[in-house]
Formats: sequence, C-alpha cells, structure tokens
Amino acid sequence: MKRRSDIRKLISKAREVWRQSETYQAAKKKCRDRMRSGWFFCECCFEPTEAIKIDHKIPIGKEPQTLEDFGWWLPKLFCPITNLQGLRNDCHKRKTKEDKLKMKESKDEKTKKEML
Repeated sequence: MKRRSDIRKLISKAREVWRQSETYQAAKKKCRDRMRSGWFFCECCFEPTEAIKIDHKIPIGKEPQTLEDFGWWLPKLFCPITNLQGLRNDCHKRKTKEDKLKMKESKDEKTKKEML
C-alpha cells in the first residue's frame, strides 16, 4: 500500500503537468486582457486582475487518499476546457467555499437516506 506522502507526490506532479497542458493554457488564454499585457478578466465578476486561477466548474472533489482514489481523480483533473474557468482569487475562494458546503450537504443527505 502506498504511503500518504507518495500519494501527495503523485497529486503534486499531476497538477504540475496539468498546469502545462494545452487545455489549461487555453483556459488561461481565453481570460487574457487584450489591452493590457499580463492582465486577465475574471469569468465570474468580469473584473480585471493580474492573477487568475483556473477553476473546475464542476468540482473534481477531494484529493485522493489512496492509489485507487487517484485513478478516478486524475481524469477529473484533466477535463475538457468547457469545464474550466478563470477566476480572481476572491471569486475562487468564494466558489470553493460554496462547493465544499454543497458536497457536505450532499454527503449529509446521503447519510440520512442510508439511515432510513
């Protein structure tokens, strides 16, 4: 069985490769401000920003804890560009918080159904 530190290394390398992928770069490019070099537009609030985070519209879920989990997580990371958006840091934080809350509510609802 893989140690947790080995899984963390796999996740880190996968994200590194993803950030160099054509899909990631295309998602970043579609947010570029054509008038100002090095600036972007947030796809949520449309505000200009110097830094953009590429976000999965449909969340990829929690990071894998095991090698088996990594197998289902990796294809979600490398999704089509239609599932990617560029967000300012504030918008990304807000969306991530909302996504986590939805996942928790969904998990709580599933637990309730299993108890019935």
